[in-house]
Amino acid sequence: PDLVVQKVKENPYVLCKVSGFGFKTVDAYALNMGIPKDSPHRIESAVLYILQEQANSKGHCWITKEQLLNEAVELIHLSQNIIEQHLPQFKDVYIRENMVGLAKYYYYEKKIYEKLNQLLQAEPKVKAENVQKKIEEAELEQGFKYTEEQRKAIELFSQENVMVLNGYAGTGKSTSLRGIYKLYKDCSTIAMCALSGKAAQ
Repeated sequence: PDLVVQKVKENPYVLCKVSGFGFKTVDAYALNMGIPKDSPHRIESAVLYILQEQANSKGHCWITKEQLLNEAVELIHLSQNIIEQHLPQFKDVYIRENMVGLAKYYYYEKKIYEKLNQLLQAEPKVKAENVQKKIEEAELEQGFKYTEEQRKAIELFSQENVMVLNGYAGTGKSTSLRGIYKLYKDCSTIAMCALSGKAAQ
């Protein structure tokens, strides 16, 4: 307990890492304790709070430096210059050109990129056979023909380890997926999952 008290006295913003303690609450407490308004701990904590809020509420893993600085000025009422000069010192923040994000998200994205790249370059372990025939069978089962684009997507899936199938609602992603499933129906294991909507059904 003594060590915890000492840490909080040195930098009350460590409380932001504890569940239930938001930046604004901790900031009011820290300023009451006499922490200087331009404390690097305060600026760092404000920057981390803004970047985490962007990720949580808007799904952004980075924002422009200009947007970050504008939001930080509004949040902690310091000049852009003071905030900007501290930015490069924060180890949990990743900066590249005009982009700023949380270092952990950059690390995750980099690892995902490396893994996808590895999969793309590897020889497929499972190869679909009689692709055209299976596409035709899927069409018969569904009672309509695939569009040229859907057919190409199914064919591409049969040749690659990784494929991104995207499009607006109602463009035929789930229908294409049924054709893809048909290619591998005879495999011993197929794992499928979806977050929501028609795909989940």
